[in-house]
Amino acid sequence: MLGVGIVGFILMIVGFAIYPIAGAAIAAVVIVTLVALYPSYRFTKKLDVNRTPLEFIAGVAPILREDTGDDGALHLRLDMRGPIMSEKETGKSQPYSRGRYYRIIDTYYMDPWCAGGAAFVDGTKVQWIATDYVRSQRKTKRNPRGKIKTKTKRKKRTNVDVTVTFPDKLYDKAEGTSGPDRQLRKDKIKDEGPASKTVVRLRRTIKSPTDTTPLDPRHLIDLIAASYERVKPVRRKKLVG
Repeated sequence: MLGVGIVGFILMIVGFAIYPIAGAAIAAVVIVTLVALYPSYRFTKKLDVNRTPLEFIAGVAPILREDTGDDGALHLRLDMRGPIMSEKETGKSQPYSRGRYYRIIDTYYMDPWCAGGAAFVDGTKVQWIATDYVRSQRKTKRNPRGKIKTKTKRKKRTNVDVTVTFPDKLYDKAEGTSGPDRQLRKDKIKDEGPASKTVVRLRRTIKSPTDTTPLDPRHLIDLIAASYERVKPVRRKKLVG
C-alpha cells in the first residue's frame, strides 16, 4: 500500500508538470485506489506473525536432533501471534499517577509461545515450555503548552521450564551439582515410581527491556545440560556403546 502511494505521488507530480488535468486525474485515481486497498491492508496487517518462535527453534532444533537418533522425533507447539492479545490478558491495573504522568494503566499478558519435547537415544525424555510475561504500561501526561501526550512502554520476563526424565537403569541422582546459577529460579530433583526414573525440573527466568527482545536459544540448551549435571551414570558401558 505504501508503494502504491509513493508511485502515485511521483506520477501525480510528473502529470502536473506536463499537463495539469492529467495530474488531477492521476491524483483522483491514486486516492480511489488507496481507499479501495485499505480494507485489504488492515486484514493482512492482522496476519502478521511474530518471528521470534521460529528463530528460537531454528537455533535449538539442530542441537537436539543430534541426540534424538535416526528414529527420534522433536515435538513442537508454537504460538506466533505475539503476547499482546485480549485472550492472553491476565489483568489490568486501576489508573494511577506518578510524577508528570497523571494517568498510568498497566496491562499484563501471559504468552506460552513455545512448548516441545524430545526423546534421546539413551532413553532420556526432555520437555520444555517458554512463557512470556509482559507488562504493557500506557502513560499519559500534559506538557507545559497543554498538549496531551501518551506513550506505551513494555517490559518482559520469560520463564523457561525444563523437565528431564532419566531412566534409573542408566542414571541416578548425583550427590552434588556444579556452581550456582543466578538465573535459576527452580531446581527440583526426585525419584518417581518404583526404581523407574529420576525427574529433574529446572526453571530459568530471563528479564528483557522490551517485549520484542528475542530469547537466546542457549538458555534452553544450558538448562538441559544443567539437568545432566544433577544425575550420574550408573552403567557407563551401555551409555558409551
